[in-house]
This record gives sequence, C-alpha cells and structure tokens, in this order.
Amino acid sequence: MITISKLKEYAADIRVLYVEDDKAIQHEIHDFLGRFFPTIVLADNGEEGLQLYKTGHYDIVISDINMPKMNGIEMVHAIKEINEEQKVIITSAYNEPDYLMELIDNGVDKFVLKPFNNKKFLLVLYKISEYIYNKKQNQLLQEEILKNMLQTKTIVDMIEHGIVVIDNGVVTQVNEQFLSMAGYESQELLYQEIHNISSLFESHKGYVDVNSNIELIELLEAQKDELHKVIMKINLVEKVYLLKHKKVPNENRYIISFTDITEEEELININVKTGLPNIYAMTAEIEYRLSNSRTLIIDLLRIENIEKMTKWHGREVRNHVDENIAKVLKNEKNVFDENGVFAAYYGHNKFVFIRGKDKKDIVESAIRKIGYISIAQDDSNTKLEKSSMFYIPIQTSIDAGFNSKIDELLKEIDKKFENMVV
Repeated sequence: MITISKLKEYAADIRVLYVEDDKAIQHEIHDFLGRFFPTIVLADNGEEGLQLYKTGHYDIVISDINMPKMNGIEMVHAIKEINEEQKVIITSAYNEPDYLMELIDNGVDKFVLKPFNNKKFLLVLYKISEYIYNKKQNQLLQEEILKNMLQTKTIVDMIEHGIVVIDNGVVTQVNEQFLSMAGYESQELLYQEIHNISSLFESHKGYVDVNSNIELIELLEAQKDELHKVIMKINLVEKVYLLKHKKVPNENRYIISFTDITEEEELININVKTGLPNIYAMTAEIEYRLSNSRTLIIDLLRIENIEKMTKWHGREVRNHVDENIAKVLKNEKNVFDENGVFAAYYGHNKFVFIRGKDKKDIVESAIRKIGYISIAQDDSNTKLEKSSMFYIPIQTSIDAGFNSKIDELLKEIDKKFENMVV
C-alpha cells in the first residue's frame, strides 16, 4: 500500500536532478517533488543537466525531451555511459512513438506524460524510491554480512533477501528466504535436486543465463559494474530478482543476495490501466523469441463496432473497451503461459498476441470469448441491434522470421493497425 509517510521515508536520502526548460512547469514540479525529496537540483537544458550530473551524485534523474542546446535523450545517453544503473524518468507533453525505441535502448525507467497526473506520477516516484531505498539497504546489509562473517543459519534466516553461499563452486548455505524463492521446503531437498543454482533460472534475453555455479561467479566477477537480474518460476509464476555478490577476503567463497524486484520490473513493463504487458515488454518479447526460434506469428486484434456501440449506449462503452478485453486476456493467462502465448496492450482498442505457428487455436479461443462480451442493459422496452450489444473482434496476423528486424516489425504493426478500419 502506498503511503506518503512511507514515500518520505524512502526518499529521505535521495537526491533528484530535474531538467526542464519550461520555467512554469519546472517551478510546479519542483514544489511537488519538494514535498518528499530533501534535495532537488534544477537544470534548464540537457547540457546544463549533464554538467551538474558530472559534478554531483543523483539517485533519480527526471528530464523533459525537447530542450535547447541538448535534448533529454542525448543527455540520458551521456548519463548512461557514465552510470548504466542510473534511474531515469522521462517526461513529455506528447506520446512520441519515434522516441520509444531510443528510450528503451538508453534504459529509461519510466515515460510520464504531461500534464502530470499527480496520482500516477506519485506511483512512479514511490516505486523507484522504494527500489533505490531497498538497494541501499541491501548494500548496507551485504557490507555487514561481509564485515561480521554472518555464517550462522539463525542470523542469515532473519534476512529478508535470499542468500546463497558458494564455496569453491559448491553451494554450501542458503537461507529460508532463498528456499522460498526456489520453491523448496528444506536445504537437504534443495541440495539433493539442485547442484547448480543456475538451473533454477529461466532463459530470457537480458537476464543471467549460465550453466554452472562457477560460470555464475565468473560472470558476476567479470562484470561487477553491470546490473544482473534472473527470472525464477514457481507454479507458473515468474519472479525477477536482482543479484549482488561479495567475495570473502582470502577465500574462494562468495555470498550472493537475491532481491525481489518483480514489482519494479512490472512498473516498467506493465500498462497501468489494463494490467497487461505494454509496448516495451512486447518489443523485448519479440526480440527474445526471434533470437531463439526461426519463426513466430504476431496476431493483431481490434473491436470493429465501437462507434456503433457508443451511439447506442454512450461514451462509457468506448472508455471501458480496453479494460473489458484485458479482463478476458488476464483470465486466459495460465492457458497462454502453458502454450507460450504472449498477450500485450498496444494502445486504445489495440491488442497484440505473440505465438508459435501451432498455437493459433489458443488465440482464437480467447478472441471468441471477447466476442461474447455484451454491453446491453436489461430493458424490455428497447429493441437493440445485435451488432450494438456484443463486441465484434477483427484480427490480422504478421509472420516474423529469424531475419526480421524489430524496427521494421514495429512499423508493420502500426501500419496493420491503421488499416484495420473500426
């Protein structure tokens, strides 16, 4: 549950760099941020923002896109070259699709539209502040573990993060929290079935994918400044964990912590209104599948008769179409997961399915259920057209091959949606 007091607690030690050329907006947002963050440094353009960043430390960078001298994307690119883990929120008065891929490539954490919706903006600030706070607490915790050599099971089990100790390539200790993450009731059972903790990791692009404990340690040691994340699945539920490690001095022993950052990942990859994966998640999914298979099918879905339903039943019909379809798709999530079908929200009355060629029936089953959605009200005195009572789905598909380029596919998706007259 989000509370102002909790946000203030998380933000107590957070420094913010805010870059905005519009003085009125800059003043307004500065006052808003000042309610929670003790230190807010202002810059009028990307060039000034970059110079301030080089001479100071900032936990969060918030920036507009279109600014004189240096725009926000150029500044973020330069900042990410200095610190790849820097948390960045981009603000803009327009939903600018031309910038989306560039923002994704630069590792931007969130894109917030102007004028600001204080509630949504507050949610973004809360989640990122919570992540930074937990990260700092995790770092302090690991330093304490290393300093005092916390090896006893009683102490380690009190830590909220998952802890694994690897000695000469062998797992010698895990705490209760890690057992819960891995889906095991006891260390003995874990040791019997799992010789390499890497076998617990799901294979996904952008996440750690190794074959042994030794390979994991070598990766963490070789890329100490990189952000390492893993995905672990229990009962079809995927969780994302941030890995941090410390080497015990003068020993071939390593302490690895696992911090649950699933909510932070979802904040970046989930559309708030529908609860479905957004265009960022969809793009990553397509790239991952193209790198691991020869072909895939991208199905596009819209509702054809929105205007007619709006005419009969009012504008509320239009406002709720996305939520109604999302409800059906979320109810189908287990079936989708079991069959490797990925459903995403692409924009108002635009939905995307990513699947293998042999899973057409899974998508068609879900679309039939969408066609059962009725918005008719009980009124015996009103004779309604059938086409104004039920959603009428229309769909088209795109075949994507191993050599397909993601930029070209996104353009084709946009074009196909435009040609689907509704």
